[in-house]
Formats: sequence, C-alpha cells, structure tokens
Amino acid sequence: MCSNQWCLYYNYYLFILQKDLIMKVNEIVTKCSTSLIIFDEIHDMCPSVLDAIKPMLDHHHAVDGINYRDTIFIFISNIGGQEIATTLLELYQQGIKRNEVEFHNFEPVIRRTAYHQGGFEKSGAIAQHLIDHYIPFLPLEQHHVEMCALAEFRSHGIYHPSEEMMADAMSVITYGPTEDQPIFANNGCKRFTRRIPYVIKKYTRVNTNAEL
Repeated sequence: MCSNQWCLYYNYYLFILQKDLIMKVNEIVTKCSTSLIIFDEIHDMCPSVLDAIKPMLDHHHAVDGINYRDTIFIFISNIGGQEIATTLLELYQQGIKRNEVEFHNFEPVIRRTAYHQGGFEKSGAIAQHLIDHYIPFLPLEQHHVEMCALAEFRSHGIYHPSEEMMADAMSVITYGPTEDQPIFANNGCKRFTRRIPYVIKKYTRVNTNAEL
C-alpha cells in the first residue's frame, strides 16, 4: 500500500501525462485526420497513461469534436518475446514453418502478456477489444541473421564479404531455445552494428600485412 501523499503525487503525475498525451494527439489529428501515430517502446511506459486515448480507439464518430476514425495507431513493444518464441516452437513441432504461421496463432498470447505488463497493463483498450490486430515480432532464424549481416556489410561498402568474414561476424550469434534446438537467434541482429566494423578492420589489416 502506498502512502496517501505518494498516491496523490502519482495520480497528479499520471493526470499530467495523460493530459499532455491527449493534447499532442489532438494536435496531430486536427492537422491531418488520416495520421499514422506510432507509440514505440510502450513496455517502458507508465501503466494507465495510454488509457487517456481509449476514447480515440473506440468506435465513436468524434471525441470532443475530433474524428479519429481515419487515424491509425500503432503500438510497438518487446514484451512477450519468450511467449511468442514458445508458441512458434510449438507450431514448428506441428510441422508449421515460420513463413506459414498466421497472426491469429499469436493473438491470445500477445493480448494476455500485454494486459499484464507494460503500458497496456490492465488497459481498457485491451479488455474491451479495441486493438484490431496483434502482430508478433517473430524470432529470427539463421538465414534471416545472415541477411542482416550482409546488409550491415553493405552499409560499410563491403558487398561481397568473404566466407571467413561472414563466419567471424556470425560467431557472436547464439541460437535457442536450447542447445539441442538451435533454431532461433537469441539476440537477433543487434550485435552486428559493432561486430562487423571490427571484422572489416581486422580482415583489412590481415590483407594489408599479407601484401607487405
């Protein structure tokens, strides 16, 4: 239980956040009714803040004179990653490949996870089914990670990295969910932004020394 003073402060802080959010969204939609509004990293947002825009997601013709029916809201979060991976693995075991899965395979687990943590915790927007689609970020397989590595090499002007360079870059990637099932990349492609510049310098130095 929180003290009355702390609760008052929290509620006031929450009110300010909600008021500011409503004002910013209203300003955007007033300028363009067909706006695309993206909320990123909502897993780090204070719960209940997003409840402020619940009327905008509902099926009203207008809210305070502003029509939101042509506005698209996208909420991005990394919650539920483990649950999504588990669901995908279960589908694999049923013979369903990654490119054959459908969104509805993941909706229950994403809804449940989002409702119990992050910015949509105990949110009326989820409880009242105001979110139209739940789209999972699926774990990457090895060939997806290799494509990421090639793209990162290209961004540094290396269009045809050698097998040794690719192997060196890929060495930082581990796969799971277990050692016996090395199917999905545990850390995606994030480490390539630092690893690949190092690999390029390393092999450039090796080639230079060989020429000498």
